[in-house]
Formats: sequence, structure tokens, C-alpha cells
Amino acid sequence: MSIIFGAQDATVDYSVDGWGHLPALGPVSFQIEAGQFVCLVGPSGCGKSTLVRLLAGLQAPSAGLVTINNEPITQPSVQVGLMSQEANLMPWRSVIENIALPLELAGMSSSERGHAVNSILPRLGLEEFGNAFPGELSGGMAQRVALGRVLVASPDALLLDEPFGALDAMTRERMGMDLLALWTDLRPTVLMVTHSISEAVLLADRVLILSPRPGRIIADLHIDLLRPRQLSDTHSLRFGELARQVRERIQQS
Repeated sequence: MSIIFGAQDATVDYSVDGWGHLPALGPVSFQIEAGQFVCLVGPSGCGKSTLVRLLAGLQAPSAGLVTINNEPITQPSVQVGLMSQEANLMPWRSVIENIALPLELAGMSSSERGHAVNSILPRLGLEEFGNAFPGELSGGMAQRVALGRVLVASPDALLLDEPFGALDAMTRERMGMDLLALWTDLRPTVLMVTHSISEAVLLADRVLILSPRPGRIIADLHIDLLRPRQLSDTHSLRFGELARQVRERIQQS
């Protein structure tokens, strides 16, 4: 099933003792079409993670509406996979057991879980590390396991909150291209938070730019680079122009 995300004048305010209501996000209105790859950028503290939580059904808006397939979001959906910056792997479970955790919680049999995990390990470049434990993995490999844990349930949409932020630059580039390859094969709807302008332009169909808190969408930039994309695209004149546009809109906000 395809997933369409939307928001209509959605806002989030927090109640702070001694300060009253603190506006954190919005109002924001947008629609992300089925199968699109959208990146969300903006200054720190502008509400990017808050918006992800709204779409994940982990938090309700203070006002306005957030939707999935034009229906109000009232709780987390099994169709939506969520991944944060921290891998949050269970150190006593192997790679296979960590990836299989959502299926185990859903009551899937051991044989079915094994088949599902073994089918996804090669896509993640982890086929030789299924029996390894988190303490034996590099940061990049741990994030691959975390991504596998999200993908193994075959979600129709991915909400990725700065998933590669803790990685070094080269590992981050590899993970970005691996994610792009997986998206090309599976075509889930993706909203990805990133602080990297280059990463956003390289991966996305659209880049949504938020203003400083309370975050509002100040630009919705279409990325017209041809697909499939390669790291070498970052050296093109058009890539440089698009990155400049994103940077200028953030600086002007």
C-alpha cells in the first residue's frame, strides 16, 4: 500500500513552567506523495524531529492536522518505519536477532523471521555478520543493522531522523548511497531529516526547508537531478546551484 503524508496548519506548542506556552513548530502545511524521497533541513531546534514524531503518531499536534493517506494520524502505524540517529541495538542479541525484533514482537514464527532477515542481509551488506554482536560492529555497520530492523517489516514509508549524523563523512556517504539503492528497489515514501545540505540534494526529490523555531516551511525545492544518482553528481554545476539555493534560504530565514 502506498503512503501519502500530509499536514494542514499543524502546530506544536510546549507548556514550560514560568514561561507559558513555547511555540515549537508551525503552522506547517505540505503533502508528500507516495514513493517520494523528501529531505527536511533547517537550523537546530526548529522542530524537525517534532515533525517526524507527529507523522510517526508518537505525538499529537497542538492544533491543525497531520494525515496518512488523507486520514488523521492518531497512533503509530505498522506501515511506517522509524529510524533515529542512535542505532539502539540490544547488545546481547546478534545482528540477526536485532533485525528480527519487530517480527518477533509481531508474533511471527522463528522460521518466518529467519527467512525475512536472511533475505535482507545481503542488501545491507551484512550477510557475513549475521551472528556478530553489536559490540563487534563499526558505527556504520550498527546503523545498517538499525536500518535493517526498520526495513525487515516491509514498511510502506520511512521516517528517518538524522540517521547518519553520528557517522564519519565517508561512511555517511556510503550509507546514503546504500539507502538510495534500497529506496530505488523498494520505493517506500521517505521523509529524512538531515543537517547536511549536500546529503539532502543528493538523495531527495524535494527538499523542505524550515525556518528557525517555531519551524515553518519557507521553501519546497524540487531537485531536478537525473536518477539514478551517483556521488559524482556532487561535482556537477547543477548540484552546486541547488545546494547554493538551499543554503541561501536557510541563511535568509
